[in-house]
Amino acid sequence: MTAGPIQLTVNFLSPVEPTNLLHQSLPFSYLAVSAVSTDGALHTVAIYSDISAEWVTGDTSLEANWTTTTGSVYTHQVQLVTQTPFGEFSGQGQTQYGSVYFSCINANALTYQTGQDTVVRGQFIKNAALANTKDTNFRAVSNNWPVFAFAHTITVGTTVSTPVKFTIGQVRDPAIEYIIAGNVYQKRSYYWWSTYSTVAALISDFINAYPTALATANTFDAKVQSDATSKVSTTYAGIAALAVRQAFGATELTISKASDGSWNKSDIMMFIKEISSDGNINTVDIIYPAWPIFMYTNPTLGKYLLNGLLAYQATGQYPNAWAVHDLGAEYPAAIGHNLGMDEKMPIEGSRDPSNVYFLLRIGAELCFPEECGNMLIMSLDYLQRTKDTSLVSRYSAQLDQWATYLIGNTLYPEDQLATTDFSG
Repeated sequence: MTAGPIQLTVNFLSPVEPTNLLHQSLPFSYLAVSAVSTDGALHTVAIYSDISAEWVTGDTSLEANWTTTTGSVYTHQVQLVTQTPFGEFSGQGQTQYGSVYFSCINANALTYQTGQDTVVRGQFIKNAALANTKDTNFRAVSNNWPVFAFAHTITVGTTVSTPVKFTIGQVRDPAIEYIIAGNVYQKRSYYWWSTYSTVAALISDFINAYPTALATANTFDAKVQSDATSKVSTTYAGIAALAVRQAFGATELTISKASDGSWNKSDIMMFIKEISSDGNINTVDIIYPAWPIFMYTNPTLGKYLLNGLLAYQATGQYPNAWAVHDLGAEYPAAIGHNLGMDEKMPIEGSRDPSNVYFLLRIGAELCFPEECGNMLIMSLDYLQRTKDTSLVSRYSAQLDQWATYLIGNTLYPEDQLATTDFSG
């Protein structure tokens, strides 16, 4: 974009590093702004960015509070005063707990301000800098719309400037509530807590790692582009580039704590949100069409996705003979379906094979094996790709149960839902 004789470049980066569990588990993104003069002269350029308290809730009548910390990195932290652990705002799928962190490096004549949107933005428009003041009148999100802003001043010439970097992320702890044996709810946290003891330490490393993160992202994206183009087409490559971050953006890597309170890095589970419809957690027929991207980037992630589903059903708490549809009706509460009242999708028949990874052919009918078949196929695919027998060995009873169910019910399935959520 251009502003007078200045050309601005704004880069948004959500890193995808599937083979680095620490980096992949970080719930943060970058905003980087660089500039260059187009008329050959030097110019002073002021760069402004803010977020509003709308980041923490979809219900703007709720009260938020906030803090601003200073030092080598400045951070605005915003959260609801009254939080609902593992809750979301009805109809919008926006979390109702945790904190949002908006940060930047203390450089380039940094100034900051918190306060009413029109006041803070007006201050920057008039002065090209902020007042370094904090609004401590905590209030409802829609009450004089509080915003949290940073401004930088840089000198721009004919060489592209060093990017001014911002980071933003949302942290919930615990991140996931997960059902284990005995109908006990286990609290699970982001994998990155096994490395960082504070959010501030994470943010400091993350924001300073931008050059490396950008280079890694460029290498990864180039590989996706090359592979998709060479194997299919340039059009497909464009779709694949978008699909990568859509798929990974819906996932979270978690760990539990051992009995002594230490992080149990041998207990890794990955969770995925059904963002296309109702917000279920670890929906089998959502994991299934997303399976190729995980197998392409790091097959071990597939194991981490299946771990939670298999472990829950191995406890014997799920009463149905077929595989469970999901781990919970509303993300991030993976509290199972001990009454067996989840969406009934043990088998699905369809003649439309588009956008599906695997098919079973039964006679002249193309049949999608749905939850039972999905679990069997994904478990087998993981085994064949990795030679890791741990899943099929540990959960052989569940896999055998679902195979037996398919043998008895595939040719003449009873009424059930399909992936398209139509009854039939």
